[in-house]
Amino acid sequence: MKKQHSLNTVVVDHIAIQYFYTKEKRDVNGNSRFRVYIMDPDAPVIYERIFKCYESQIPECVAVFVDWGVNC
Repeated sequence: MKKQHSLNTVVVDHIAIQYFYTKEKRDVNGNSRFRVYIMDPDAPVIYERIFKCYESQIPECVAVFVDWGVNC
């Protein structure tokens, strides 16, 4: 059986950025970690990042990463 992921969308500077994520094992301190795959709308590239945040904060972290190029 193939894995399915639901695509999520966040809008940054009037550009729709699509991403999906998977839940990772918690870190040593018990913080939640998510492996996020961000699709580049201009090139055939998918960026992979691990964000240490709550699940509800993932769209904001993706927007900050796309806008500033830094990890949330």
